[in-house]
Amino acid sequence: MPKLPKNRPARNFETGPVTRILWVVGLVGAPLILGLVLARYPSAPAEMPTHYNLAGEADGWGPKWVLVIILAVLVVLVEGLGWLARRPQWFNYPFEITPVNAQAVYRAGERMMVWLNLALLAVLAGVAMTYFDLANVGTGVAVSAGLTAGIVLPPVGIGLMVRAANRAKATYNLSGP
Repeated sequence: MPKLPKNRPARNFETGPVTRILWVVGLVGAPLILGLVLARYPSAPAEMPTHYNLAGEADGWGPKWVLVIILAVLVVLVEGLGWLARRPQWFNYPFEITPVNAQAVYRAGERMMVWLNLALLAVLAGVAMTYFDLANVGTGVAVSAGLTAGIVLPPVGIGLMVRAANRAKATYNLSGP
């Protein structure tokens, strides 16, 4: 196991039930979507939409194998983020992690990564909809929502981590030496 950055405390909090469920959804959902696409692959059209404009309309086309490659990369990213979400002590935080604030900050970091993972899963689902002739049903919406969440979530998550660190410090100062 790699050495923790700056001798940080180990993670010892218990993941909340909602975060745990969302984490499992990401880890199970990605390979499930890829499996459904691979099952549909032989009957998919030879040419498929590969790009959508801001209105959610297909404006780029390519061979169907290109989407399988894109989906496989997205599955690897979702699984990797899911793995990393359980190791918040490895994250690069914009402030010092101390024994006082570590667990509260780690919890906020884990939540942020789980939500980012779901945003990526939405992109994956949107791309997969192309294989099921659902391009007009929600492909653009799913991809746009996932990408928007991927842009919005990091600053919100960092703000929540800073708040968790400040609350832990204030609590310690009130009850500590």
